[in-house]
Amino acid sequence: MKKQAGKPVRTDHQATDPAKEGRVIARDNWLYELLYPLREHRGRRFTQDTPILADVWLALAELSDSKGRVDVLLNPHNKVGVGGVLRGIHAKLSKPENRIAYNESHVVVKVDLEEILTVLLPQSSWWQGVVRRGNAKDADILLDRLASSPQLTFDSWRKYTEGHGRPAHPTDSDLIQLVQIAAAVLLSRNKGQPSENTGELVAAVDLVRRSLRQALQNVPKEPTIWTVTRNRLATLSLWRSRETIKADAAILVFNVVCDQICWAVIDSGVDATHPAFKRHDANAGDETSRVVKTYDFTRLRSLLSTPASGSALAEPWLAHLDAEQRRSIAITLRERLQNGLQIDWDRIAPVLEVPHVFDEPPQQPARAKKRQKGKAGPRYEIPTSEHGTHVAGIIGADWRGATVDTSKVVVKDIYDLMNLQQLNASQILRGICPDIQLYDLRVFDSRTGAGDEFAMLAALQFVRHLNSSRSKRVIHGVNISASLEHDVRSYACGRTPICDECERAVASGLVVVAAAGNTGFDEHEVAFSSSYRQSSITDPGNSDSVITVGATHREMPHTYGVSYFSSRGPTGDGRAKPDLVAPGERIFSAVPRQLAATLDGTSMAAPHVSGAAALLLARHGELIGQPGRVKKILCDTATDLGRVPQYQGSGLLDILRALESV
Repeated sequence: MKKQAGKPVRTDHQATDPAKEGRVIARDNWLYELLYPLREHRGRRFTQDTPILADVWLALAELSDSKGRVDVLLNPHNKVGVGGVLRGIHAKLSKPENRIAYNESHVVVKVDLEEILTVLLPQSSWWQGVVRRGNAKDADILLDRLASSPQLTFDSWRKYTEGHGRPAHPTDSDLIQLVQIAAAVLLSRNKGQPSENTGELVAAVDLVRRSLRQALQNVPKEPTIWTVTRNRLATLSLWRSRETIKADAAILVFNVVCDQICWAVIDSGVDATHPAFKRHDANAGDETSRVVKTYDFTRLRSLLSTPASGSALAEPWLAHLDAEQRRSIAITLRERLQNGLQIDWDRIAPVLEVPHVFDEPPQQPARAKKRQKGKAGPRYEIPTSEHGTHVAGIIGADWRGATVDTSKVVVKDIYDLMNLQQLNASQILRGICPDIQLYDLRVFDSRTGAGDEFAMLAALQFVRHLNSSRSKRVIHGVNISASLEHDVRSYACGRTPICDECERAVASGLVVVAAAGNTGFDEHEVAFSSSYRQSSITDPGNSDSVITVGATHREMPHTYGVSYFSSRGPTGDGRAKPDLVAPGERIFSAVPRQLAATLDGTSMAAPHVSGAAALLLARHGELIGQPGRVKKILCDTATDLGRVPQYQGSGLLDILRALESV
């Protein structure tokens, strides 16, 4: 694991799920048996039958107390949309600790077990079905019957509730199982195995029973929530690699110019002050950074979780605004939230933007001086993580006259030292498209390195907004070198929130390139138990329409084949993935503060393909807005490495052949 400023920074080639670093519920736990019954118990899986999906129950069980909260995404019912969800729950979940916010497709909120049972559950169509098909009075009687059970262990209590005095309505079995699972969640707290203490069992059942009885009194006329699932945490999953995929030859042969193509990098942040992104055209003027705009989507949650009306926003990144301006923004956002109105990107975008006003502005002297004469504004924030800058450098670095002071660089291994020496000798570092324009969309917190699915969804939706609100396409493609672990028990493969959003992005004409993930090798503490993993593609790589990229050696892919860490296909539902592979081992590229470094992972492979797609669009303008054709061309012209398709997809990216084929 790399270290930055004394703290570990997660990259996808060394990724673990931060949500799983704490206590994990044992698989012989009662909760697991209830959610995934053993065959001999002949139970029914309780994973996708209710709106509260399995990952939420398990996360609740891992908390230390009953008021511990889990961050969840609410998928709206198709009849009401996001606005209907907000109207249905906002009044009950408006505490600061709930941190309720929303984007175009989902509502995100932190909730405890009681809030799930009393607020979210009644808003679901499933709960309305239980109540209406069974009758609320019968359900109430059933809850009383559960509380009157004799002194039993959990196992015998389960058998008792499944067979004793079963009411006539079939939905009551769902209600019984819901009580069992919620009680098991409570009993699992602080224990590796739930206690069979009768008193604890009775207390847990009674708490659940009271919550569900309250839920019976709060059923709205129409359902607003379809499913509740975890807001998953995301993990961040050169010049010599250009030769491997023939990028250098392609540019020489076809003389491709990419200065009219713009690519969005959804990542940890791109250092716009880095000389690798400086414009070199004669008419650059004072707008000399090819990082056109920077937006920080980690701010969106706190921005929408505004204080009560009348209070001014206190976020430090709004300090340049006076109290009245911050109060006006807070009131406007609160009113939209309370009324369930769609997100207003035109209003929010200026607040999310990180202005390109530098403390030392050698790249933008005229513009910086002009801003400094007026009211002091926020200063540009150079990202602390090197991941996003490294990815952007692979796509479009053009570092001429490059010189790195090796005394300021922490050299990780001999390869770093060799690359730095070669860089200083050649005085140039180039990405695939040295003149491309970039949008920096930050979805990982610069201080903690944390990122989540909600921020990634918002970033993709914002890109679609930019393109739909302009007469000319602003952004042509998106690179996502980040991974979300796919929980097969909660979602169908390729139909998670992030995968659905990627499908919408592709349908809007965007080329979306995603890293396959670095979970192809399962490394345990005991070396002899290590093994390769099949069907290990992560999200959003499971999305059917995105270009999912695995990794191979940067110089000798035919010899070494697919990298050991690269995730492999097929997908969980049997679709062919990855789509192709590109260099992802020891890739040398720019990192923040005018430095360069070597990183590896499918994070590094994906931007090679983004660059190739950008070259195709620049050379053949009729392909703009046709991501399906771009994907087909890149896959059809890939070079077979002699490995099985589950590992290599269509093969190694070949940019020269792709350009020649059109």
